[in-house]
Amino acid sequence: MEIVNVRARQGWSWITQALRVFRRAPLTWVVVVLMLLFIGAALAKLSLIGPLIFALLTPIFTAGLMLACRDVEAGKPLQVSYLFRGFQQNAAQLIAIGGVYVVGQVVISAVLFSLGGEDLRAALKVALEGTPDTDTGVQSNDRIVFAVIVAAALFIPLAMAVWFAPALVALQNLSAIAAMKLSIRACLHNFPAMLIYTGAIAGMLFALVTLLQLVLGSAPGLSFVRGPAHLGALTVWMTLTLISLYTSYRDLFVTVQPVPATPA
Repeated sequence: MEIVNVRARQGWSWITQALRVFRRAPLTWVVVVLMLLFIGAALAKLSLIGPLIFALLTPIFTAGLMLACRDVEAGKPLQVSYLFRGFQQNAAQLIAIGGVYVVGQVVISAVLFSLGGEDLRAALKVALEGTPDTDTGVQSNDRIVFAVIVAAALFIPLAMAVWFAPALVALQNLSAIAAMKLSIRACLHNFPAMLIYTGAIAGMLFALVTLLQLVLGSAPGLSFVRGPAHLGALTVWMTLTLISLYTSYRDLFVTVQPVPATPA
């Protein structure tokens, strides 16, 4: 595999390409991603172990969707069963990627709370419950900010490692380690494009949520559709994000055939 260096503006193109793939089977895409969200919500009810299991399995689900994107682009029909195709191909390598992500998250969380200490715990309690125990001074705020910055700095390389890894394992049969190394290199070599892409994806989610709040907030009689509307917006956004993972992979990686040796 070779990594292609693309222009920064290509980051936006990955989203427009994802829209074209989505339009080929929009209802089926929504159903598939809704199933993924349902699986995540069901596992979340299993206290701490459920989210860990879902994190371990997420690369498997992602790999199945990468196979779906490839086949849809080739003109094949999209089926719900693609969500589980990752269990049939390189499952051990995909779970290894999930394991690295889980361990990395645990380590980062430990660093975050170690640096943030009681100040961070108090701030989280205020955010969740709205009942502060003590006033947080400037020094405490600085400690929280420092802890968050360090955690973010640790999370970025972890995210780079696992971003393209499921696609590389599913579509190129690479090992987990080789895929994660290649994923990091691709993100670093195309950092401007990845930055624009990340900003566009985040901005799209913010725009969808803001628009829904404006529309539903101005019409109290529509409050009963608030939950389904937000779920629908999240589903479409998540679908485009997953498909754009494939379109960015397709642009950044090429398979180079070895040149046969010339006979002496």
